[in-house]
Amino acid sequence: MILLLLLLTGTVLLNVFFIATWLTRLENGGAASFLQKLQMLLTPGLAAFALYSAFRARRTKPIAQSRLHEAGQAVAALVKQVSPLRYVDVRLGEHLGGRAYVTGHARKPIIVLGPELLALHSMPDERKAAFEAVVRHELAHVRAGDLWWYQLATALRFANLSTGFFALLVLWLDVLLDRGDVTSFLVSTLRLAALTLLTELIARAFLRAREHAADLHAAEFGVEGLLAAVKEHETDRTRSVVRSWLRHHPGADERSQAVTNPGHLLASPFGQVLLGAAAAGTAFVTLQDLLLSGAPEDKVTPILTGVVIGVPLTLFAAFGLWRSAWQENRNRLRALLTAAAVLGGLVIGSHLPLYTRIFDQAPIGIPIALSSLLSLALGTFALCWWLDALGTSWHRIDPGATRMPTFLNYAVPAACLTGGWLFAVLWTWSARLRGVYLGCPTEEAKDLPICVSTTQQSDIALTVAQDFGITFWSVLALVVAAAALAVPRFLRAR
Repeated sequence: MILLLLLLTGTVLLNVFFIATWLTRLENGGAASFLQKLQMLLTPGLAAFALYSAFRARRTKPIAQSRLHEAGQAVAALVKQVSPLRYVDVRLGEHLGGRAYVTGHARKPIIVLGPELLALHSMPDERKAAFEAVVRHELAHVRAGDLWWYQLATALRFANLSTGFFALLVLWLDVLLDRGDVTSFLVSTLRLAALTLLTELIARAFLRAREHAADLHAAEFGVEGLLAAVKEHETDRTRSVVRSWLRHHPGADERSQAVTNPGHLLASPFGQVLLGAAAAGTAFVTLQDLLLSGAPEDKVTPILTGVVIGVPLTLFAAFGLWRSAWQENRNRLRALLTAAAVLGGLVIGSHLPLYTRIFDQAPIGIPIALSSLLSLALGTFALCWWLDALGTSWHRIDPGATRMPTFLNYAVPAACLTGGWLFAVLWTWSARLRGVYLGCPTEEAKDLPICVSTTQQSDIALTVAQDFGITFWSVLALVVAAAALAVPRFLRAR
């Protein structure tokens, strides 16, 4: 869940900086103009978030002002049972029906309950158990400090939407001022919509993960009432794949499966891996564009970009594969499917940014060429297979996960070094195929920051091999990768 929050934060902030830089370049402005654009992009989203929070709070009233006094007393008793040292303001939301939510600040939490839900408290058996389970679920959010994370995630979502709106407005003004054509506007709009949707899907995946965590806390007091509450909201549409990606809360079937089999949550869904890889693909292009020095032989930027984005991407895939190693019904093809999700996400995400200094509004992502895609596919599969082998080997000597800190102490540094080196090679290879630094073959092009290569793919591959050949970091990465696989065997022998 922390990885999803970090992914959401990094994606939104990098996108905001990217759009602010783009707008500044359109005006040929300096640092002051960049700060103005940054403020212009962030302020509407944060203001909308503040108004939204205030609007939700004003639509509620204290339970004492309603006729549901006994239900309020029952909720107060549950608050003392679950979180006795924290004051929680319990309010009535007349529009909620049988639903509930938690809002307010982390130090002054507010639980809002619908009248139909409060009415269940006086009913017998299963219905009363469902009422208590829902209240405990909301209290679990308070106890876990979710309000901090919810406020951050919601503020980032609003900032992402306001950034997308301003970018769309600038694209439309280009068309009105005859600086762009309608076809380019439509293509850019589709890419902008996909980029905004990508961030929104990451945010909703994070919110669903927090809901699962609250369910598990509520299940500590009994699973029957929670299952009954979930069953109340079950519909035929909960199994829709599209709806499952767009929901803030998990579907009824997903919640029931997670409560009855918590080990199911250990494995990250392939959809989350795809989202993370797409965000990384976008970050590759964005960060490279922000770091380009303009020198005709800028070899450092693609390498640095590959390392900075490749390390978090490797850890994102690694923790998903490592958690699945301790899952009971483990999918044997998980490494292959994870590699496919990483490959697809990287290719898709790398073509989403709207504008770069390299090719203006033309795509600058991973080339759709057989040699490039094959190299990326082999590299990601090898990495995912190696990460999966690490988790599987350690699971054999530690099936109860009692020595997990020891495993992470040697596996995380090894994954960072190996993944950083691999993506530095793969991204440099991809960037040179696209023409990002290649050394300019003509005298006229020597002063340009970016040169399009006229060499063949085999010549570019040879150049990359010479640059990364038998170097200290290449040898070290291979040695560490081999040694990491040998550690569990050594411990098992002892």
